[in-house]
Amino acid sequence: MNKTTIVKIALVLCIGIPIVLVLGLATGFAAENGPLPMVWPGFFVVLLFIIGKESSLRGLAQIALGGLVAVWYAWAGNQLIGFLLNQLHLHQWAAVGLGVCVGVFVYGALMAPLPWAFNNYGFLYYLVAAAFAEAKPVQWSGAVIVVGALFAVLIFGGIKLLCGFSPIKLSFLEEEPAAVKE
Repeated sequence: MNKTTIVKIALVLCIGIPIVLVLGLATGFAAENGPLPMVWPGFFVVLLFIIGKESSLRGLAQIALGGLVAVWYAWAGNQLIGFLLNQLHLHQWAAVGLGVCVGVFVYGALMAPLPWAFNNYGFLYYLVAAAFAEAKPVQWSGAVIVVGALFAVLIFGGIKLLCGFSPIKLSFLEEEPAAVKE
């Protein structure tokens, strides 16, 4: 990567993102009743793609699928906590503690047999989604798909247009690296 490309990427990240955030705040996008609490899962797709150092559409799809599973899993966890509170009449802290322990344990147990659905990216989605008092899995699933796709096209397309290279391999058929023999 040459110096000009690095400068262009820095401009996109350091100027473009704050402008979008300021405009969003100014228009009420991030207000308590604004749409940000509804679309956060879509922004997580690109955020986790970059943080996870993924490089292909396959990685992007794994993040999105993990997010879809996790927002529904968090909803189920909220239902479990509600059951523990209302039906078994546990103390609030006991119900939340038990619900979180069961949720994390079961998620961890499902990561090995179902890694395409229960992965590290999905676990981050689960943690954030479980923190909301009122889970909205239908809207959040739509946000993962629609907002995630739109945001990915805008970010990766913008980098392609401004910098002249694609930050993502446009193939689902990436070869897995061969295991290193000792």
